[in-house]
Amino acid sequence: GKSRLVIALQEKLQNEPHTRMRYFCSPHQSENALHPIISQLRRAAGLERDDTPETSLKKLEALLAPSVPSDDEVQLFAGLLSTPTSDHYSRPDFTPQRRRQKTFEALLRQLDLLARRQLVLILYEDVHWIDPTSRDLLDLTIERVRRASHGF
Repeated sequence: GKSRLVIALQEKLQNEPHTRMRYFCSPHQSENALHPIISQLRRAAGLERDDTPETSLKKLEALLAPSVPSDDEVQLFAGLLSTPTSDHYSRPDFTPQRRRQKTFEALLRQLDLLARRQLVLILYEDVHWIDPTSRDLLDLTIERVRRASHGF
């Protein structure tokens, strides 16, 4: 069941415009890097299993359009979602470590832009099953929120 804190938060926000982002952690996916984030992106973009690569890319571009992403960011998100970009975007030549860092930056930038428009409620379900990479991203997100709420 939901905790009283989550229920209280949802009641408090029900008349307040806000974006709700839900991330589902699973014991079957605890070894798959960024699984909760990838699943949430797939839902947000409206990706379906039988979408063609072109349709998937168009849906991803539509999701990212409000943030005016760089080509590198589109490539990074497409990589997360296993969406081929064919010749539309040049492939950045990142080392795995650099790709991870740039992916985190792109995800955090998306969150910053959302939070400037309205309140964002982030819910992680079954966080005890979180994979290590998602945990690192969650720690960075919490740190960023903490810094923003203290004004530096």
